[in-house]
Amino acid sequence: MRMSLRSSNSILKKYIVGYAVMATLMCVFLLIGIITSMYMTRQYTLLTKQLSDINQLEKTIDTLCMDIEKAAVYFQMEGIDDYPNAKKKVLESIELMSENSNEKYSRSTRDLLATLDSLLNESDGLIEDIQKYIVHDDSIVQSTFLNSKYQRVSELRTFVSNCIQDVYAYNLEEMTLKQARLEKIQAYLYVMWAIMLLITIVGAFWYVERVYKDMYHSITELERGIREFQKDVYNVNPIIISSGDEFEQLAETFNYMTHLISDQMSMISESALIKERLAAAENENLKMYSELQKSHLIFLQSRINPHFLFNTLNMIASMAMLEGAEKSSEMLTTTAAFLRYNLDNVSKQVTLGQEIHNLEDYLTIQEYRYGERFTFECLMGHGTEDLLMPAMILQPMVENSILHGVGMMQSGGKVWISTSRMGDKVVLCVRDNGVGMTDAQIDALSESIHKVDAMNTNIGLRNIYQRLQLFYDNKVEINLHNLEQGLEINIFVPYRGKEENG
Repeated sequence: MRMSLRSSNSILKKYIVGYAVMATLMCVFLLIGIITSMYMTRQYTLLTKQLSDINQLEKTIDTLCMDIEKAAVYFQMEGIDDYPNAKKKVLESIELMSENSNEKYSRSTRDLLATLDSLLNESDGLIEDIQKYIVHDDSIVQSTFLNSKYQRVSELRTFVSNCIQDVYAYNLEEMTLKQARLEKIQAYLYVMWAIMLLITIVGAFWYVERVYKDMYHSITELERGIREFQKDVYNVNPIIISSGDEFEQLAETFNYMTHLISDQMSMISESALIKERLAAAENENLKMYSELQKSHLIFLQSRINPHFLFNTLNMIASMAMLEGAEKSSEMLTTTAAFLRYNLDNVSKQVTLGQEIHNLEDYLTIQEYRYGERFTFECLMGHGTEDLLMPAMILQPMVENSILHGVGMMQSGGKVWISTSRMGDKVVLCVRDNGVGMTDAQIDALSESIHKVDAMNTNIGLRNIYQRLQLFYDNKVEINLHNLEQGLEINIFVPYRGKEENG
C-alpha cells in the first residue's frame, strides 16, 4: 500500500489560500482606487494648467501690443527694439499651450490660433513700415498708411481678446464637466468598494464554514475506522477521505498500518512452515559447502600437475643445452615461461608491459612453428606500459589474426600489435594483412561479441570483451573493420595505472 504526502494541500494552506485570495481582491480594488484618484488629480491639474497657459498667453499678447503701440502711436524705437522679444514670448506661450493640451483643439482654440497668426503677420509688417518711416525717413510710407495698418492690428487684437475669452470660457466649462464626471466616478467607486467589502466578508465566512465541514467529515470518518479496528483487526473497511490534506494522509497511513498489522499476524500464524523451510535451506547450504570444499581440493590438486610440467620442461631445456641443442633449449624455456604466465596470472591483474612480454614469448614460439611465412611488429606507446588489465588479452587477439588471417598465407604475412594513449583512454590495436573478412562476417562477429553469455569459456573476442567489461566497469569499446588487405581490431579501455589502483 502506498502512502502519499500532500503537503501542498495542507489545512494551513487552505486557510492561507482563502485569505490570500480575499486580501488580493482588496488590494486590487485599493489599487484601482489609487489609480482613479491619480487620474482625477492629473485631469484636474491638466485643466488648471491649460487655464494658466491661456492667462500667460494673454499677458504676452498684451506686452506685444504695448510694444506695437509705442512704435505706431509714439514712434519710439524702444517699441521696435522690444517687439522681437515680445513676439518670441507669444510663440513660446502658444507652444506651451499646445504641449499641455492632451486633446484636439476646440473650435474656439483653432480660431484663436488662426487670429494670432494673422495678428503676428500684420504686426511684423507694421513694425517694418514704422522702422522705415522713423529710421530712413521713407517718404513712400505715409502716415495715413501707417494709421490704417495700426487700425487693422488693433482690430485683430480686439478679436484675439474675444477669442481668448471664448477659449477660457470653454475650458472652464470643460473643467466643470470633467469635475462632475470625476465626482460621479468617485461615488461609483465608493459604492463598489462597499459591495466588494461585503462580498469579501460573506466569502470569508463561507470559506471557513466549508473548511470546517471538511475537517468535521474527516474526523468522523477516522473515528469510525478506529472503532472498527478495535473490534476486529482482520475486518476493517478502509478509510476513504478525499480532502487532499493531512487528514487524507492520516487516513492512508491508518489504512497502511491496518494492512501491515494484518499481514504480520498472518505471518506469525505461518511461522512453523517458515521454520521448516529455513531448516531445509540450512541443509542445502551444508551440501553446497561440502561441494565447494571438494571443488577447492580438486583445484589444489590441479595446481600440482602444471608445476610438475614446468619443472619437467625446464629440466628438458637444461638437458638440451648440455647436449648442444640451443634452439630446442630456447624453445622449451620460452614455452615454460609462456605456460607459467598463463596459469599464474589467470585470475590476477597484470600491467600492459607484462602482457607485451608474454606476447613476445608467444610470438617466439610461433616463429619456430611457421618459420618465415609471416613477421610480427610490436609497438608500445609511451605512457601505456603501466596500464592495469586482466591477463591473456593480447595473445588471443594475435592468435586469432594468425589462425584466420596470415596463417593461411604462404609468405609475406605480417601482424602489427600497437598500444597508444588517447587522453584518459588506451587503444589496443591488432592488425594483419591476411585474407580479412566480409562485411557480413564482421557484423555477425560484432553481434556475437556483444552477447552476454555467462557460460562461455572459449578464448575468443567475446571472452576478451566480456572480461574487459567486468574489469573496467562496462567502459570498454571494441571496433572491427576491414582494411584494403586484412583486418584491424581496436579495443578502447580506460587508463588505470598502478598509482590509481592504490
